[in-house]
Formats: sequence, C-alpha cells, structure tokens
Amino acid sequence: MNEGLGSAGISAVRDGAAFSCRDCAADIDHCHGTLIEHRDALAECTDPQCVSLAGDRHRLVTACAELDDCGCAQPEIEYLTAS
Repeated sequence: MNEGLGSAGISAVRDGAAFSCRDCAADIDHCHGTLIEHRDALAECTDPQCVSLAGDRHRLVTACAELDDCGCAQPEIEYLTAS
C-alpha cells in the first residue's frame, strides 16, 4: 500500500520503495506542498496543512501563470475607444 508523507512526513512508500524526506529527517521547518504565487502578490499552498506561505519553506514554488486553471493568470484585455 502506498502512503503519502502525511503530517509526520517521516517516510513513505512509493512503488514498493521506501524513502524519507531529508528536511523531515533534519528537523527543518518546511512544507511538502507547492506554493503558487499569484499576480496580485497573494500566494496559496497545495498542502491543506500548510502553516506558513513563506517561500523558503517550500521546495516547489510556481507562478500561477504556469497553471492552466488560474483565472488571474489570464492576460488583461485592454479595450481601446474610438476618438
């Protein structure tokens, strides 16, 4: 049975191989989720148990423009008016 890192994050089994998180083993404050940075300077994390949105706590950081389903990543439309 495969297990995720869960809240403890100490070890997991994937495809029959056991592994552990280096940051968990070193007792480093970190998050296993991906930090998504939005155009309006807000951020969110994919891990529902995340306690801080600081970029240095996340190994994976991406801009929402890299995602297909983020509404704020859409280019702004500039409307021109006739004069």
